[in-house]
Amino acid sequence: MRKLFSQTIEKEVLQPMAKCQFCDKGLSFGIKVSHSHRRSNRTWKPNVKRVKAIVDGKPQHVYACTRCLRSGLVVKPAARKAVKG
Repeated sequence: MRKLFSQTIEKEVLQPMAKCQFCDKGLSFGIKVSHSHRRSNRTWKPNVKRVKAIVDGKPQHVYACTRCLRSGLVVKPAARKAVKG
């Protein structure tokens, strides 16, 4: 029993899906206003994609917004060539 509690188990910290890992763009909150000017709360979610990118020298799946993908902040791994055999 004691060994279970003395061992340190490190878990990878998972990031929420609606957040870019490069620029930290996330949810934003505001008020939706109808034609009759009735107001209700709403959220805007960023356009976040799950892509494979080079992180610390290794290819890894990350969540990146399309602005970071387009501007070149995300370095994608080289495409593999098909081997005929």
